[in-house]
Amino acid sequence: MPEKAILPKQKQVIPQEAPAIGVSVEGSEVTEKTGKLELPTFDALIDTSHYIDLFNRGKGSFDFTVTASQPWVKINKTQGTVSNEERLSVNIDWQALPYGTHEASLTIQSGNTQIPVSLRAINGKKPENSQPYFGNLSGSEFSIPAHLYNKNVPGKEAAWTALPDLGRGTACMGIQPVTAASTQPEDAPRLEYQVLLSDTGTVSLCIGILPTQDINPERGLRIAVAIDNETPEVIDARQGFVDTFGEYTPANLAQSPNLKPLPEQDRSIRFIGKGQARRTEVFDNQRWLTVKLNVKEAGMHTLKIFMTDPEIVLERIIVNPDNQHPSYFGAPEKVIQP
Repeated sequence: MPEKAILPKQKQVIPQEAPAIGVSVEGSEVTEKTGKLELPTFDALIDTSHYIDLFNRGKGSFDFTVTASQPWVKINKTQGTVSNEERLSVNIDWQALPYGTHEASLTIQSGNTQIPVSLRAINGKKPENSQPYFGNLSGSEFSIPAHLYNKNVPGKEAAWTALPDLGRGTACMGIQPVTAASTQPEDAPRLEYQVLLSDTGTVSLCIGILPTQDINPERGLRIAVAIDNETPEVIDARQGFVDTFGEYTPANLAQSPNLKPLPEQDRSIRFIGKGQARRTEVFDNQRWLTVKLNVKEAGMHTLKIFMTDPEIVLERIIVNPDNQHPSYFGAPEKVIQP
């Protein structure tokens, strides 16, 4: 809540007397006056269009034309007249584009004004995989809803189960029974997701769970994750815990035999970064856990999520979060069919 009932500073935008072209593109806050215009990467596996917005900075109307530097770039409208605003759709002719990474540009012209928009397109062979999967060729951010698993493997005493209408999507995944004993990965129920990872090295994950209290501090609150048959990495699920009642103070930690210091979040990942609006379990009703895993070989992999303690409810997994464009709940999910 604001400390005082005072309206924030406001500014009235007055259109110019003469019409003038303005341009902005999908995925960017800049305009032709404030920075370089570049469309999001086009990926053959995702095969989606991106848009360019033309808007009038003044009164009246202006004419425009759009030309592409390469024939494989397709625009739904190459000329027209704008009074208020116009949205252009840009697509790629994948049949005409060889495999590899390619660059092109669009030139938007109105009168003597020319505005360039750059773009990049990546085409490649579709992986041979018998199951639906998540991922892309560009190595950019993608999201996995927890309930869209490829395999649900029960443990010795518990199993992951879908919880419909819980969370912001279709369902979350929780443990049944919730009174099950904590366990090690080799005996734990696990969820498996088929993912395409286009690069080797380190992959960053943000794992979204519903906010959960530290109900058993002596035992902990944990979940484990692994790629393929690598040793699972156990994560302290109190990352991002909001200590509303000031329990985890140095004085309390020194006196309690059970309380453990709260783990730090990885602040290099802006998706859950400090100071980012709506980035806590209070506003999102979501706690983001971060982990970095090693990818030895590019291609199809199995991402595994193991129960360690039974109270955790899993909602969403974000792979390779984009620090240049920190989003609210991750990139829109896209299931790629075999």
